[in-house]
Amino acid sequence: MKKIKDLVNENFIWANILYHVGYKFYEILEYDIEEICEKINMNFSQLSKKLVEISNRLTPPKKIAEYNLEVLVEYLRSSHHWFIKHQFPYISDLIIALNNQQEDNKNDSNNLIRDLQMLFPLLREDFIHHIHEEEDTLFQHILLLNEAQKNPLKLSTIYKKIEKKSIQFYALEHNTHDDEMKGIRELTKNYQIPSNTSLLMKVIILELQELETDLKAHAKIEDEILFVKALQAEKKIKSKVTESEKWN
Repeated sequence: MKKIKDLVNENFIWANILYHVGYKFYEILEYDIEEICEKINMNFSQLSKKLVEISNRLTPPKKIAEYNLEVLVEYLRSSHHWFIKHQFPYISDLIIALNNQQEDNKNDSNNLIRDLQMLFPLLREDFIHHIHEEEDTLFQHILLLNEAQKNPLKLSTIYKKIEKKSIQFYALEHNTHDDEMKGIRELTKNYQIPSNTSLLMKVIILELQELETDLKAHAKIEDEILFVKALQAEKKIKSKVTESEKWN
C-alpha cells in the first residue's frame, strides 16, 4: 500500500477524503493508507469510492435545465450549504495549519502564507454574506414568482409584492459578485504551484483553484438557467396581471 504523502501528491482529493473521515493528511504523511483503513474500519475500495463522490460533489445533474424554479432554488441552496459547511471550512483549516508546519513550509514564501491567512477569511466572510443575502432576497423573490404561477388566485397579491424589484435588477446585482476569487487568483499567480513547495501548500493551491471552478459553475447555473427561467415567469405573470386589469 502507498503512503499518505504519495496518495495526496498524486491526487489532492485524497487529503479531502482523509479530512472527512477524521484525519489531517499533513499529520500522517508517513502512514500507509492501509493503516488508516484499519483505523476507520473501511477497506481501500470503500475509501476510494469517496474519491469519486467528492470529485463529483458539485457536478450538476444532466437535466438541471428542466428543473422548475422551486427545485432549482433547492438545488442551489444545497450547493450553498456545501460551500459554507464543507469547502470553505476545509480550506480554512488547511491555511491555518501552515503556521504549525514550519519544517514542511521552509520552502514556501512567508509572504504568500501571510497573505493567504489574511485574504481567505475575508473572502469566506464576504461569500457567506452574499449567500445569505441572495437566499433572503433573490430566492424569496423567485419562489414568489413560482407560487404565482402555481396559484392564479394569488396572482395579483403576489405581483404587488414583487413588482418593485425585477429579475433584471437582481441579475445586474448578481454580476458584481461573479469574480470573488480575483484576489486569491492574483495572489497565487493564477494558482501556480511554486517549485519545492510543501505538500500542504500544494493541496491548498489546488483546492483554491477547485473552489474557483466550483464557484464559476455555480454562477453559470444561476446566470444561464435560474435567471432565464425567472425572467420568463416574471414576463408571463406581468402579462396576465396586465390582461386582468383590462377587464376590471
